[in-house]
Amino acid sequence: SPDSAALTDFLALLDIPTTGILDPQRLGRISPLRLAGRLQLSPKTGAPASGARLTLDGTIGESRVAATFSTPRRAGALHDQPMEVDIRADVPALTSLLAQIAPDGWTAPPSARIAMPARLTFTAVGQLSDGFQTLAALESAGLRGELRGRLRAPQGANPELAGTLQLRADDLAHLLAATALGRNERLAGVPVVGR
Repeated sequence: SPDSAALTDFLALLDIPTTGILDPQRLGRISPLRLAGRLQLSPKTGAPASGARLTLDGTIGESRVAATFSTPRRAGALHDQPMEVDIRADVPALTSLLAQIAPDGWTAPPSARIAMPARLTFTAVGQLSDGFQTLAALESAGLRGELRGRLRAPQGANPELAGTLQLRADDLAHLLAATALGRNERLAGVPVVGR
């Protein structure tokens, strides 16, 4: 999908509405989108249903992404489907990642970016109807953030994530610059550890 218009058309083919977290502004942030996938279905062996595994690999915007979605059994409805989700993203600049996943209104112009590559990992286990136990981690040079919690995805509503965030940074000034929050030389060399 080369741009947000093409991605919007693709989502329309899948009958996925471009609202909420998939609004046109956010679709523009994650374009171009290039993903290759492989779907493996386990044969039914007398059980009511069998498992499935979807593997994706490619790029979302400037980020390299690999993801696996698996289920031990296929339920009647997607909302009741038990799932395990593993996602890994490698980004050339932390601001690139924040621009893709941050709330509306976040601004990270290219001039504000510094070369601070980062890796984001996300793991979730559960089902849409009951919620997922999740672990999200962000790692970069001198920085680690970790969020453990529960992700809920109510039908017809935006996903909700509640949990505990832990953050460690060797240099607060470098973190602020990398996230396009601003530059402050007086904070150079100041470490931060928080929860």
